[in-house]
Amino acid sequence: MHCDSLFQLIQIVKSKYKHSSLYAHYYNELKEINTEEELDDLEELIDNLYSLSKDFNIALGDFEKTDSWGLYKGKPVIIDIGLSMEVYDLHYK
Repeated sequence: MHCDSLFQLIQIVKSKYKHSSLYAHYYNELKEINTEEELDDLEELIDNLYSLSKDFNIALGDFEKTDSWGLYKGKPVIIDIGLSMEVYDLHYK
């Protein structure tokens, strides 16, 4: 995906859905180094991460850990997820 890090990927997700001007900045940077197909895959990943977070009340930061990810058929997949906002608020805030 040519993102610098998982942190950057999550920042892209947050900026898109907070309607931040940072999203346009990130997207323009990625547009220069990715093909149209890669950008489509990235958009799908961004939307899916946001949906997972929203629909299952999972902290987006949980997706920043490299050991939460794997590859399946050459595509990134989440293999470990579980920090809900309730658990975060109770134990980590």
